[in-house]
Amino acid sequence: MKPIRWGILACGTIAHAFAEASVLVPDCVVGAVGSRTLSKAEAFAAQYGICRAYGSYEELAADPNIDAIYVASPHSEHRTHTLLALRAGKHVLCEKAFAVNAGQAREMIAEAKKQGLFLMEAMWTRFLPVYGDIKRLLETDAIGEIRMVRANFSIRQPADPAHRLYNPALAGGALLDVGIYPLTLAAMVFGSRPKAIHTAASMTPQGVDEQSVITLDYGDGRLASLTSGLSLSSPNDGFILGSDGYIQIPRFWAADSYRLCQADSNLAQTHSFSVSSFDDYGDSKENPQCRLVERYQNRYGYTFEIKEANRCIRQGLLQSPQMPWSESVAMLELTDAIRAKWGLRYPFE
Repeated sequence: MKPIRWGILACGTIAHAFAEASVLVPDCVVGAVGSRTLSKAEAFAAQYGICRAYGSYEELAADPNIDAIYVASPHSEHRTHTLLALRAGKHVLCEKAFAVNAGQAREMIAEAKKQGLFLMEAMWTRFLPVYGDIKRLLETDAIGEIRMVRANFSIRQPADPAHRLYNPALAGGALLDVGIYPLTLAAMVFGSRPKAIHTAASMTPQGVDEQSVITLDYGDGRLASLTSGLSLSSPNDGFILGSDGYIQIPRFWAADSYRLCQADSNLAQTHSFSVSSFDDYGDSKENPQCRLVERYQNRYGYTFEIKEANRCIRQGLLQSPQMPWSESVAMLELTDAIRAKWGLRYPFE
């Protein structure tokens, strides 16, 4: 089977995660990388054995030997770079948050429809096998009536005004970077359209959200209690709480296990997931690629979104049923509403 030939746009941390995960996907090859500076692109290409490096995003988009582009630039640039790739005839996997606001997302989707090309938000949490299991448990009422979702995702990022997370011009702040994950967990359980939003945030001197508390009221007694921050220490677990038990999800955004606790049982069941095998790569003594797989095993979680993108592209789909455009737009409508309550508007909006 001919592989899907990917290009990586931008060379930041998340681009490394994509490059590392790509070696675990048999029908995927990264053929080119683009950066604003050629030297950075060349260094990235050398690190991962990528054959072509470009010193501009326009050159990457114009590469005739690339089928799809992974957009790994800061949030503020997702719209511009997605439109660039689509207009160059490339399918697009765009890193979360899909865009800065819902209006940008609608524009990106309209262009994908116009060009007849695949477009998907790279919200990798939605594709993890853990959540397939959890969905089945919820559908069979394993923990009774679902009453609450509770989740936190916080990091400790030094307060550097030059860092993208503290820069309003790059759509900085916790919400679109880490806060999007608790919102996603709530959306996977209750949907993306709560009936009411209650929230408070503390802002940095630069004017972006440093930490926040968000309560989403979905009606009928269903609530989500969500927190995120840039300068907090936290276990970052997620919980789905029901009338007859609960599900605990350690490191829920990158989950490889969950714990099922049922009220009528004295035993908690822990279920774990991992990379099953590297059989597709053969003997590591004969295949250097296999050694890369072993080295980058910790990135396996990103493979599921790449596999889904490849599957959709091969089938001629414009959007993924697992991560449809409607979900990306609804999530940004939600973050738009949350930011409005904080009075947070980015300077380029």
